[in-house]
Amino acid sequence: MKKFFKTCLLLILCLTFLAACSKKVTVDDLKANKWTVENKEEGVPDVIASFSDSLMTVTIDSSSIDATTTEEWGDLGEEFAKGLMDQMKFKLVYTLDKDQITLKDTDDKEDNQETYTVSRDDDNIIFTPNDTSDEDAETITLKPRTTQEDSSK
Repeated sequence: MKKFFKTCLLLILCLTFLAACSKKVTVDDLKANKWTVENKEEGVPDVIASFSDSLMTVTIDSSSIDATTTEEWGDLGEEFAKGLMDQMKFKLVYTLDKDQITLKDTDDKEDNQETYTVSRDDDNIIFTPNDTSDEDAETITLKPRTTQEDSSK
């Protein structure tokens, strides 16, 4: 009977340890996929985030924009705009320390940075802003991109 309780206690401890470790987000988790930044607004193109060891690159997925014109000149203007969007890349230096990620724009001369708490929700990664006084700060949800989404880019 005593052995049974020890075994149960050991099993509970192992499961608790595994559950706690599985929620932690690592640099390898970030680098494992290209990510779509979840957007709640309708008609806004998808934003794609990818990670290297210390750099987060953000691009706009112009293929996620639906055509809105039926005229030849309008089509030409939309294609030009999509071409410009495909050229736009934003680079952010990041540091991940335990459950905190700090993002800094590489072009920012004022040394501004944002810090978020990082968590996992199934396959998604959630960045929750630490600065609650900033009205513009929003929770960022990263969803892994599918192979189909990547091939259309």
